[in-house]
Amino acid sequence: MKFSNSLFLLVLISLFACKAEIKQEPVVLFKEGFKETPTQFSGNKEQAYQQLNASLELLVNNRTDQGKMKQDYNSTIIGHTLGIAQQFPQENESLQVSFRAAELLAASEDYENAAKLYKLITTTFPKGEKVGHATIQLGIILDKHLDNKPAAIQVYRTFLKEYLDHPFVGTAEGLLYELVRYNQTQ
Repeated sequence: MKFSNSLFLLVLISLFACKAEIKQEPVVLFKEGFKETPTQFSGNKEQAYQQLNASLELLVNNRTDQGKMKQDYNSTIIGHTLGIAQQFPQENESLQVSFRAAELLAASEDYENAAKLYKLITTTFPKGEKVGHATIQLGIILDKHLDNKPAAIQVYRTFLKEYLDHPFVGTAEGLLYELVRYNQTQ
């Protein structure tokens, strides 16, 4: 009887040891519309941030590039940003680099992907310090650059409901008023 108890204990320990080695899949993020796959960083988070920052610097230094080269930079940035947000969602620096990536994509006039990253920020980091700013930027891009007025109205209303003390409340109110008035004349 003592042998079977020992064998049972050994099997139980082996099962727990194997279970500990199984890695959990990263959190699935808002990826609707992204054709890029998230970069899986094998190193630590500092190395991941360095890789994204290097890609962002390439975009900044080569912002006059057009066509395929610009698409390559943007795809790399999006892949790195998705990877960082997926692998390090609780880190404040993940929010910071994701916001910077969205800003640079908007500055390079890649409004569609900038909007997707701003949306990613609002869903991945809902309590982050730049989420209000990302929300208003999303509304502006939807309104002014992607001509999606109904979505912009919804984003502005959400912003005004959730960020009552934000410095951009006046801006959001003005933009929402302008859009609602525009819709009434159409």
